[in-house]
Amino acid sequence: MMNTFRTLALIAAITLCTLALAGCSSSPSASNFQTAIQHRFDTHDPKCMFYSNYPKPGHDTAFDFMAMDEVSQALAHAGLFATTVYKVLPPEKASFLSSAQPAKTLYNYALTPMGKRYYSVKNKCFGFKREVVAITNYAKEDSSNYEVDFTYKYIVPAWAKQPGVVNVVSQIPIFLSYKEYLKSGGKPIKKKAAMTLTHNGWRAVFMDF
Repeated sequence: MMNTFRTLALIAAITLCTLALAGCSSSPSASNFQTAIQHRFDTHDPKCMFYSNYPKPGHDTAFDFMAMDEVSQALAHAGLFATTVYKVLPPEKASFLSSAQPAKTLYNYALTPMGKRYYSVKNKCFGFKREVVAITNYAKEDSSNYEVDFTYKYIVPAWAKQPGVVNVVSQIPIFLSYKEYLKSGGKPIKKKAAMTLTHNGWRAVFMDF
């Protein structure tokens, strides 16, 4: 009888603790919103900064940027690639449609150990993680939905801050996330998120980026 009583008491205690935790996670607070947004970041990151085509058919272990030689060379100098000569193009004479072109060397770019650390095979890009800095404001839409203002920052490694990388990569229009990081100057970036309450607590269902 005593063992049965202890078992029932233990079950009751666990149930109360579970309900208490559920209540805490479901309250509309800055802490819960920050946890939910950070969870979304952790689930979706790394946020792509530099897109690349790896592995490329026919070059299973090497990069071949072709028209992006300057970018790939900058990343190679930063330590992300080891380079080998892929092809040497002979000089081209001027024609009716084009001017003369000098000889050009094309390179393969194989990932170094550091490159593998930052390359996302799933997203086919080099990406960085994001970290929520603060919840600055939140407004109630209804009992289960809130609009949240927050700030975050990119966790950017030293190689991505090198002048050679910054000068070259910042000129490429498609690298929007990297431009956003550069524009921020390392300061927290302001964003909005739509939060909805689920059975497992708050979830960030939309962000304006």
